[in-house]
Amino acid sequence: MKALMILLAAALVLGPISGCFKKEKEGKEKKKGALDQATDYAVGKTQTDAFKRAEAAIIQIAIQNAVENYVVYHGTKPIALKQLVDQGLLNKKYLEKKYGLQSELVNGKFVVRGIGRDGKPDTGDDWVKEY
Repeated sequence: MKALMILLAAALVLGPISGCFKKEKEGKEKKKGALDQATDYAVGKTQTDAFKRAEAAIIQIAIQNAVENYVVYHGTKPIALKQLVDQGLLNKKYLEKKYGLQSELVNGKFVVRGIGRDGKPDTGDDWVKEY
């Protein structure tokens, strides 16, 4: 059921974004110019950006479910993502460098940071989520 909800959420995020084409008239599509493409990139309206946003949402949901289950089993929040993986609550692929996930326990909250659309850690577009 959760997998179905995740797929539905991804479809809703990716569906409305049509990429670099804009409909001019019925049946005809007009390719956007360089300025429009640059503007779309700057404000995060490209298909790649939509994919990265959907991927981040899926990762956040997976971590949220894992943290909730960890708390049920252990009565406390985890200190690191590795604990969730070791308990079989989170897929080990999320520990790979390409995801750039960092976690810590701060004031009783499990805080996770992930890389943003630029693919580089510790930049302004990174996301932070507290569980």
